[in-house]
Amino acid sequence: MNLQQIVLLVTSNCNTEPTASGSSTKHSTELSIADIYDDMICNKDNKLITCILFLDLSKAFDCVDHNLFS
Repeated sequence: MNLQQIVLLVTSNCNTEPTASGSSTKHSTELSIADIYDDMICNKDNKLITCILFLDLSKAFDCVDHNLFS
């Protein structure tokens, strides 16, 4: 499975969270965790399944030889 297939799978089959904070200003880690927890509890009460995907791409391009592109 390539990256495009994964993106298509996630975007077409999952509800992405519009309040995803990433590195946004005015969004703390604590606020994000509390929001996720609240969503999970509400989903459980409504007999829904919660699926969470966390991606940390902060080091994704550290292994790329940047001299190739200059």
